[in-house]
Amino acid sequence: MKKIYLLLGCSLLLQLTNKLSAQVLVSEDFSSATGITPPTDWTNNDIEGGGNVWRFNNPGGRTLTLPVSDPAAIFDSDEYGNDAIAEDAALETPLFDASVITNPIFLSFDQYFDADFGGAIFVEVWDGSSWIEVYSSFSTSNNDPEHIQLDITADLNGASDAQVRFRWMGDYSMYWILDNVQIEAVTCTPISDLMIDATGTNSFDLSWTINGSETAWDIEYGTPGFVPGTGTELGTESAGSNAFTLNGLNPGMPYDIYVRANCGGGDESFWTLVSGVTDCAPITSLPWTEDFESMPDLGYGYFQTCWSSTENIWFSDYDGSFEIGVPAYSGENYMAMYSWNGADTLWTPEFQLTAGRKYEFKFYFATEGDYDGWNAEVVSLNTQSGVVGTLPTGVFITPTEVPDDNFTSHITCFTPTVSGIYKFGVSADSDGNPYYLQVDDFSLIERGVSAGTNGSLTVCQTEGTVDLNDIIVKDDEMGSWTFAPNPSAIVNDSMFDPQFVPAGVMTVNYITEGCLQDTASAVITIYPASSAGFDGSISACKNNPIDLYSGLGGTVDFGGDWYDPMHNLLPGSQIMTGNFPGQFNYEYITGNGVCPDDTAGIVVTVSNCNWLSVEEMAFQEMNLYPNPSTGIVFIESAFTEGTFSLEITDVNGRMIESGDNTISAGTNSVDLSRVEKGTYFFKLSTENAEKIYRVVIQ
Repeated sequence: MKKIYLLLGCSLLLQLTNKLSAQVLVSEDFSSATGITPPTDWTNNDIEGGGNVWRFNNPGGRTLTLPVSDPAAIFDSDEYGNDAIAEDAALETPLFDASVITNPIFLSFDQYFDADFGGAIFVEVWDGSSWIEVYSSFSTSNNDPEHIQLDITADLNGASDAQVRFRWMGDYSMYWILDNVQIEAVTCTPISDLMIDATGTNSFDLSWTINGSETAWDIEYGTPGFVPGTGTELGTESAGSNAFTLNGLNPGMPYDIYVRANCGGGDESFWTLVSGVTDCAPITSLPWTEDFESMPDLGYGYFQTCWSSTENIWFSDYDGSFEIGVPAYSGENYMAMYSWNGADTLWTPEFQLTAGRKYEFKFYFATEGDYDGWNAEVVSLNTQSGVVGTLPTGVFITPTEVPDDNFTSHITCFTPTVSGIYKFGVSADSDGNPYYLQVDDFSLIERGVSAGTNGSLTVCQTEGTVDLNDIIVKDDEMGSWTFAPNPSAIVNDSMFDPQFVPAGVMTVNYITEGCLQDTASAVITIYPASSAGFDGSISACKNNPIDLYSGLGGTVDFGGDWYDPMHNLLPGSQIMTGNFPGQFNYEYITGNGVCPDDTAGIVVTVSNCNWLSVEEMAFQEMNLYPNPSTGIVFIESAFTEGTFSLEITDVNGRMIESGDNTISAGTNSVDLSRVEKGTYFFKLSTENAEKIYRVVIQ
């Protein structure tokens, strides 16, 4: 729990809006001022007399951030330069009569003060006899404009010639910007000392000092920078005492909280502001990433929400700044430290981690090249026990190593033995020899027990891509698919295209790296497309036995089904032509059970000749052997009347051998030892009949 105070000087308040019932004594936004000439009745007083005074034309080109706007009053000591002239200059308001005012008098103004080189600022009021200091600052309180409200009632002492002045003192010591000066008498006195006494992950405990007789207070809260009463607030509350617990907030988030006194009858005081950040709750949802791009403020002592460092040596910055003129790994922002500043540890937010599970902590780092001397590692902190642990994979720079000035990733593996809340620290120191260490783009992920469970799938080579992620059961998402025989077969990360791979059994691997080095495999059996061959034709006589396969061309997958012209299933490819001449259509359908079936057709033209003649007797006395054969096929004919022509074709219809009067009575031999193994068709024919034999060469 933290205690946050908002107390700058004496009775300092913050105000955004003015009450219509307030009596305005002085109001100035410097819109009528020019050069070194202040608005009417204002005085630009060179107390030192060296010629360095307030100006109204922003000579140093300073950035004006709302509510400060151009034109504004600026004392730019840095722009005057190192002129060895001491600066003591006051911008003084017009006179006003405080003796006739019975209500409290408040002074408010917007300012931006940069005191990096020793400037000092003072706000003083004239009480009729002397200047009384009511506010001073010698250091910059933050990187944003401030709206300051001061109760100056007692300090004015009822002077009839009351006045306020803004006084700068320094020399070549940066600048002070002033805008929207207001002096008012109020009827409902604002509260003071508004503070956050304690913070929780979802709440703030508020308290304040009561300066009037009111018994009720209004509270509005929202994201930093919202204007109360404009509808931009996240929530509104009413309080009956000056101690209030604001609930319903989000963990680890910054808030602006405004409180005002409610004096009844529509009379309310000015709003008073306090800002704070709720406590961070442990992160329970992974993966988690951080690139520092959403940081509202940059520089020393500024960290992303829920981040911290041990010694505040780490700083946040961006490309092109005066700190490190090198790019971030991504975007503009990063975290860095200088080697000569000493040792420091940059701490991440807290995480709720589970014992026995493997976590991978990753970030990118860079250093100034060509220098050694860094000693840097990643450590863990068990928040509950307070024990800082060294990690076996934590060291990322050794003192003798010369790191690269290009960003390099580092992975730290962490498996807690006890469930609980942990955070990670980037701990670094050096011998002062190198210049800077820069880190960016952090992440934390939970890894699986294994890459996953193997799986298998049978696919058709021509049926499109398959998703490999559907084949295995993945246990870890931080892997990639690889297929060494042909990497291009993997498209779009996990889609596998079998058309780029020969038919057969293939293994595609899913490989995880980093803190989990494992492999899961998808075994894919690839079938080629079914092929019934090309359509063809056969000419035959009536009552002629034929083999329908002999009419097909191209590559044929045997073992399919033949259908007659009436689409009746045939017992096989061997048929007898009918007793009538004509053309008859036969259909062949084949498939491998994986790819779609393929179909081819055969047109059988039956001539008027009749195979049942003397030739039939000849074929009945014909014998081919051995079948299958290793190359030599014997054709034995017992028919003594005439000779036969022989044609040999392969399954694609290509002629292998032909001849007339080559087969005669007795034993004839055909030498096919030179041809490739496969199926061949022997066609024996005469003028009136023919018969086809299927022979397998092994």
